[in-house]
Amino acid sequence: MEHETWNMKHGISSFKLHASCFLLLVSCRRRYIFFIIMLVILFIPARARGVEVDRYAFNILRLNIDLSYEEYNYNSKGIKQEYSTFQQRYSLGVTGKLIDRRLLIYDAAIEFDEKTTDTKTTSGAFRQSAESAININKYMLKTTVLPKSRIPLTLYADRSVSDTTYSNEVTTDNYGLDWMLWFITLPTTHLTLNQQLIQSIGQQDEETISYSIDLSKGIGPTSNSIGYSAGDTKDSIRNSGSEYSTITFSNSTALPMDTDFHMGMAESDRFSFRKDNTTDYNSSAGSVGLRTKPTKVFSQEYNYTFLKSDQKINNEKQLTDNEYFAGNVKFNPAEGLNTFANMTSSKYNSTASSKSTTTENMDISTGASYRYKINAEWSATESVGYGGSESTYGDPVTGKRERTTVTANSALNYLKRLTWANSFSAGGLLGYHKEWTKPEQGIEGLSYGLNTGLSEINLTYAHLSSGYAYSGVTSSDGKNIENQTFYTTAKSSYLTYLPATVSYNYHTLDSYIDSEDVKENTVKAEARLRYFNYLPVEASYKYYTLVRPAGPPSDQKFAYSIDREENSFNVRANLTYFKNTTIAAYTTYNDYIQSVVEKGLKREEISSAWETGIKGSHKRVFLAGMLDLSAGYGKALSENRGSSRDIIINDTINIYYKGSYDKRLGRNMVWKLQLERNDTITNGLLDIVDSMETALFYRLRAWFLSAEYRHTEGAMKTANRDYTEERWMLKVSRSFVRIF
Repeated sequence: MEHETWNMKHGISSFKLHASCFLLLVSCRRRYIFFIIMLVILFIPARARGVEVDRYAFNILRLNIDLSYEEYNYNSKGIKQEYSTFQQRYSLGVTGKLIDRRLLIYDAAIEFDEKTTDTKTTSGAFRQSAESAININKYMLKTTVLPKSRIPLTLYADRSVSDTTYSNEVTTDNYGLDWMLWFITLPTTHLTLNQQLIQSIGQQDEETISYSIDLSKGIGPTSNSIGYSAGDTKDSIRNSGSEYSTITFSNSTALPMDTDFHMGMAESDRFSFRKDNTTDYNSSAGSVGLRTKPTKVFSQEYNYTFLKSDQKINNEKQLTDNEYFAGNVKFNPAEGLNTFANMTSSKYNSTASSKSTTTENMDISTGASYRYKINAEWSATESVGYGGSESTYGDPVTGKRERTTVTANSALNYLKRLTWANSFSAGGLLGYHKEWTKPEQGIEGLSYGLNTGLSEINLTYAHLSSGYAYSGVTSSDGKNIENQTFYTTAKSSYLTYLPATVSYNYHTLDSYIDSEDVKENTVKAEARLRYFNYLPVEASYKYYTLVRPAGPPSDQKFAYSIDREENSFNVRANLTYFKNTTIAAYTTYNDYIQSVVEKGLKREEISSAWETGIKGSHKRVFLAGMLDLSAGYGKALSENRGSSRDIIINDTINIYYKGSYDKRLGRNMVWKLQLERNDTITNGLLDIVDSMETALFYRLRAWFLSAEYRHTEGAMKTANRDYTEERWMLKVSRSFVRIF
């Protein structure tokens, strides 16, 4: 019995022991599982989040020290110039918060900048020494009250004191406020006020005050803003000053049915005076626009802008009035039926009272058309148009001061998709055309036209596109207009490594206005050689001719070309076969000859320019540094003959060599060396410039030190002088940052 009792007690104890061990193991496993889950949560990939760095979270003290010394020597044919400059700049700034980031933040800084220059000049028996100094002291304080609230107020003040050897001390004080007020129901308000005082004893006593207020408010679908700014400047010593005021208003409204409306207005007045001279300038400008697309089949857009100004300088007054309008309407009432209407107009008017002259230019054009798709290949078009232009001095080509055109046309077009070409197109036009011009002339009669073309014809070796268009007007009195254009373009597709494009365009206009007649020919050719992946070559050529059979009117005030012949050619090849090495060769050529008529006199202009060259560069790691070498050769020849009968010839050859080497010397030191030679031969005269520059940069804890030296020698035959330049500079800077 006792044995059984002992076994029972021992079993119970053993059960308690195993139970406690099990609970401990479960607890450990829970902790282990929880630890694993936390690691997964911490290291699982997540979306990147931007972190805003608050520069006012702590109080930060910054001290910057910059010291530099520079020495320069120049020597050329007995002329010597030397100067040495020492500059020291110290700045101390503090940024932080007062009590709490939401209560007040501030920026304060003070800076001292002193620069002293000692100059010596020697020219023959003339010797001069001078010492100059510039001292600039700056003080700045800016604070924002309640920066995180809806009414943050920023107050600022700064002073700059500049003292130079050859002028009096100049003190500039600038202070003001910037206040933003964000309201829930009232308009958002932005207030600014600034006052600036510039004082220099006996030279300047200028005071400027400027202020502005801007109100913006969104009401439903509208966004509105209005602003007013004004200011004045007065200088009692110079007896000068100015005043200005500007008011602006803008509205942007999003309306139902995909409609947007915008409007803006501005009015500005400015008056300035200096002793006995005065200028009074007033201007007003505005813009109104509407864009709407209520349905898929209808859309319209209108824009109107204007600018009016009134300027009076002493007794001379000038008025300017500019206007511009553009509008278009698109309506597609049914599938295959498209209608379109547009109108543009511009106006410029300028009147000068003292010279009793008025300059006025006006252009207007409007039209309407509809296109009906009969079937998959045929479509019909009806269009009417009106255009007019007026100019005080007349058109630059025709000399006409007024020109009005009215047209009405009907056209039938055909478009067919082909298997051996992209498409074939053809069309015909018949209508009515009438023009009025001043000086008196004009035409009225039947207008006609036809066009045809083939697009992307597959010729195995190339794709060819070609087209022809002819239009004209015939009147009963024998006045005619004939306008024709022929074009063709071929694109190679057989040789993938030699894509090429050749195009030709021919255009003629035979008008009842003789000076408007023109014949133009344009030939273009472009090719690219891609046979070698490491040697791409590009070449292009263009030939252009223009001929005006008749001369301009005898009273023509403008100068323009009556005939011109131009050639241009360009080839460029890049060799990229070698690693880290590029070699490029190029050739360009352009020439033209043209006859220009100006004020009834004819002159001939001839010009040609040819340039060719080769250049290359190589970069590689050399002795644990970076070596960069480059060289180039270029030759240019140009000939020009303008209004004078003399021909100006410039023959130039340029050769340059350049090498630079950057190497890190240890952990905190970098050394740079650069050598360069530039030889230029201009019309047989040689100019040689050799230069050597070296620099050493070293960081010693928080100190940064650099030393630079440059030596240049030049032999300038074109200027008949040789010179030598030497310049070396030493810089030391240090920044201290403390957080408190």
